[in-house]
Amino acid sequence: MNQQVATIENQAIAAWTPEQVNLIKHMVIRGPREATNEELHLFGMICQQSGLNPFNKQIYAIIRGNDMTIQTGIDGLRLIADRTGLYVGSDEPRFGPDVKGHPEWAAMTVYKWKFDQRMAFTSVVRWSELAGSTDFWQKMPYHMLAKVAESQALRKAFPAETSGIYTTEEMDQADNTRTTVESAPKPAPQSHSRAPLLQPQRNNVESSTEATMAVMKQLSDAGKPVGITGQTFHAYMDNKQIERTESGYTQMLNMFKNNIPFALGLWEVARKLPIGVTTRYANEHHTPLVDVWQAINANPDDMLIDIENFAKESVVQA
Repeated sequence: MNQQVATIENQAIAAWTPEQVNLIKHMVIRGPREATNEELHLFGMICQQSGLNPFNKQIYAIIRGNDMTIQTGIDGLRLIADRTGLYVGSDEPRFGPDVKGHPEWAAMTVYKWKFDQRMAFTSVVRWSELAGSTDFWQKMPYHMLAKVAESQALRKAFPAETSGIYTTEEMDQADNTRTTVESAPKPAPQSHSRAPLLQPQRNNVESSTEATMAVMKQLSDAGKPVGITGQTFHAYMDNKQIERTESGYTQMLNMFKNNIPFALGLWEVARKLPIGVTTRYANEHHTPLVDVWQAINANPDDMLIDIENFAKESVVQA
């Protein structure tokens, strides 16, 4: 790991003592192998961004094969939503027809205060697609499917805040699939007299990981002056199915630096402004969009106030 990546890691987990880091590696992050330094760093960043405490069992991670999934309970997602100050409750879950003791589907609606009104975000999930196989799913099928529906509704309403975090109930289906694959009969090993053609290239893997982290830091640094967090970048990437790889982060970095409307759109999302209000602001003031963006980069806080006031005046006039 190069010095640049090590510095990022130290910043992410600086609040933890060596004993706590060891505890997280062996008890909070669970799986068939120990978490890598990069995975520990990622887990630390998500803990900081979400405000969830791993030592209070509010957040944890599961390693499945080569991938690590960061998970929480439904109460963790509710806490994240509530801390925004914009979460304004939910309806009772709705269910489809009963099929052999379980609901065919479940729907959940949560509410968020946005654009000066209470907006609804609804998610519908189907038993056939997302049901798990644990005892809880057998004993409380309606309750468990409702948790998945609520989890996905909260993610719809608060994409930036919940990006990269999944509930235990959502990931039960992944465990089902993995168990099925791992329990399938495996072909008998064949004997070969010669060595395999390809040997693992550990150094190449490490270099690739370090390159990804370096580009991710560049992207994060590019957004910091105008108040765009990694959560906003990741929410956009997940929505557009851009992989969190070196090439994916490079694509985002290029778009952010070279595409002014795209950069402004992300800024509006991060600052909770109406989408497109900055473009209308530029048109109203007969100012090129690039000049508005340069002004935001130079003085984001004052520009935020000015554009917020413009947005309010536009609503009143309309």
